[in-house]
Amino acid sequence: MRSPVPALLLSVCGAVALEAFQFEPGPALPLRPLDVVLVDLDDVGTFDLEDDPTVATPNLDAFRASSARFARAYTTGPVCSASRVSALLGVYSRRQGIGRIIKKGDPNDVEQDAPTLADAFTRAGYRTCKVGKWHLSAGVEYPLEDAPELLGFEFARAVASHNLGATAGAGTYFSWGRIDDGVETVTTEYATAAQARAAREWWLEHEGEPRFLWLSFTAAHAPFHEAPAPYYTGPPTAGDGRLEFESMIEALDDRLGTVLEVLDPCTTLVVVSCDNGSAMPPPPPVPVFAKAGAPGVTELAIETPLYVRGPGIRPGARRQLVSVLDLWATLEELLGLPIPAPTDGVSFAGALVPWSSAPPREWLFAERFFPNYAPELGEPGPAGFNARERAIVRADGWKLRVDETGGAEAFRGLFHLPSDPLELAPVDDPALELELQALLDLFP
Repeated sequence: MRSPVPALLLSVCGAVALEAFQFEPGPALPLRPLDVVLVDLDDVGTFDLEDDPTVATPNLDAFRASSARFARAYTTGPVCSASRVSALLGVYSRRQGIGRIIKKGDPNDVEQDAPTLADAFTRAGYRTCKVGKWHLSAGVEYPLEDAPELLGFEFARAVASHNLGATAGAGTYFSWGRIDDGVETVTTEYATAAQARAAREWWLEHEGEPRFLWLSFTAAHAPFHEAPAPYYTGPPTAGDGRLEFESMIEALDDRLGTVLEVLDPCTTLVVVSCDNGSAMPPPPPVPVFAKAGAPGVTELAIETPLYVRGPGIRPGARRQLVSVLDLWATLEELLGLPIPAPTDGVSFAGALVPWSSAPPREWLFAERFFPNYAPELGEPGPAGFNARERAIVRADGWKLRVDETGGAEAFRGLFHLPSDPLELAPVDDPALELELQALLDLFP
């Protein structure tokens, strides 16, 4: 039996929260569960949202101020497909043979019969919808236009099967192939605006029903451009890549605001995260080899924003180590989803609500490898990878990063992140390195 409704809920939202919040799953119960919205930003790092004063994001700033903000949140890899697999399936993407972006015609799709977070919400009686970027299927085992539904979503709106450059149409934010419930068309509606509008409209269509919405913006992923008015009204970017990127973030913030305004904070749990670090490196004095675009699972490539808002969740900073891999386990504990979370994730509900006894994560693993492979044909092993980068990050701030090329070790570094967040000064401590290597050896 799950814990009763915590008293803190009533102090936040009054009696409405008691009527809305349900910890026991099943349609036969009289109480309606919380609505849930997951928002993915694409290639937007913590620096872009919190540290760069030239980027105006009033909606995200307000949301962050009313949320639990995780200062040590990570993806499972520095590429979007791998981290999205981990979020949707609750497992390391290597279990699906995915270590880089999924390209059309790759040797594998995410397995059609794999249990997904969307399946869990459907069984709990929710209406479920995927909006925006997908990038989880290669179109080999099943048609791309049917992928969201085959992996558990009841509805799919304004879906881009891959990065915009690989969809139908001109492959830009101004002409791209969108999928709506299995039908692909070419639209000239600005992609960020189209995705926000589709999310808002679906949400309002199903008012009064339990809803799970996964909104994945393509912004601010390339192709870079100056975002159009009225979504961006700042100064001309003059073709400067970083300024174009920032205009795309500002347009994203503007359109996300139209979605946030229809989400009732007393009945809706909202998570805002990102698939990996920033697409555009921070300006000097950050060294080139430490920037997000550099090879390897560097901090700027895998450390991301994570904000969680909902009834009973106290706003403010959190220092717990968390991963996108942990979303399913956390939602399973908070909501009592009927499909238990897979074992790779660790619930961070204990950092959100006072009644949870979930232990904190002690370490996490991240990786990138090339090429993707079909697990049923056997893992290629280190010698079969063109390149592989792996890292262990421990809760006490120590990190071991190892890069390989063609099966041979090309880089190894032990770093103390609290004093060296950009990983500029490797530490010589053989005993400590052996401790972290033992964890890395769990992922051969």
